[in-house]
Amino acid sequence: MENQEILDSDLAAKNELSLNSGAKDFLYQTAKWAKLLAITSIIFSILIIIMGLFFGTIMGAINNLGGQTMPNMYAGTLGIFMAVFYGVLGLIMMYPGIRLLQFSDKAKLALNTNSSETIEEAFKRLRSVFRFYGIIVIIYLVLIALMFVSVGIGALSR
Repeated sequence: MENQEILDSDLAAKNELSLNSGAKDFLYQTAKWAKLLAITSIIFSILIIIMGLFFGTIMGAINNLGGQTMPNMYAGTLGIFMAVFYGVLGLIMMYPGIRLLQFSDKAKLALNTNSSETIEEAFKRLRSVFRFYGIIVIIYLVLIALMFVSVGIGALSR
């Protein structure tokens, strides 16, 4: 039994991944760029949320720029809908930015402390960013397919 544990520990040691200095440098540079992209993404998400909150006011001001006063349809139900829409859109767009920022911080910490657990957490955060964008792409492709189907049905119904 004791010999089996020794063999298992040797096998586990051979399966460990080690990074050379070049790979560590690339990962560190990637973490720095990820932090820039994350902060930019979070800032733009916050701007979209703010734009949503003041959508009715902004559209009313644009409406009054021409000198003609038209009914402000953005102040009513449409304004509330647009505020909620932009708020939700901004929050959804903020998610990958937060995860990317977490990846950056964890990757830098892992490289500084040489911690395999921390680098695993970093890559877990990065995986969630790619999973998010993958789901968005799938939704986008499904919507495009539905558009082509509806255009085809519309063309055939004439």
